[in-house]
Amino acid sequence: MTKPSRIVCIGNPFVEEDAAGSRVFALLRCRELPPGVEAIDGGLASPSLFLLAEGARRLVFVDSVSGWAAPGSVVELAPEDVIESDPGVYGHAAGLAFLLRTLPLVSSPVPGISVIGLETPAIRESVEMAADLAIARAGAP
Repeated sequence: MTKPSRIVCIGNPFVEEDAAGSRVFALLRCRELPPGVEAIDGGLASPSLFLLAEGARRLVFVDSVSGWAAPGSVVELAPEDVIESDPGVYGHAAGLAFLLRTLPLVSSPVPGISVIGLETPAIRESVEMAADLAIARAGAP
């Protein structure tokens, strides 16, 4: 049996600056995903997301970002970039940064990881682009 790939959409649908992941998840729920690819509402990136690594071939995180590119853009970040951008305090970015930093300590082996960021504001075009990129990365070896 092939291990699944999981697209984990992080965000708060009630806060505009943090709604990108929630919007991508809503779009993915309306699409037929490739076999072995699951879309998951990751909420606010709580430590319970560690459980998603168990048995996964790949994890693709989708989240709002700020300061990486022009507003409304989609960027692909290395997990190391997200970890290094963490200011060391538990603000918005700390959820995903903490998760990525800690995952190797709680999961063995660590699945392949991709991070897709949507620069705020998350416009319709960037949400669609991020959903397409997430599906492509989830299917990547």
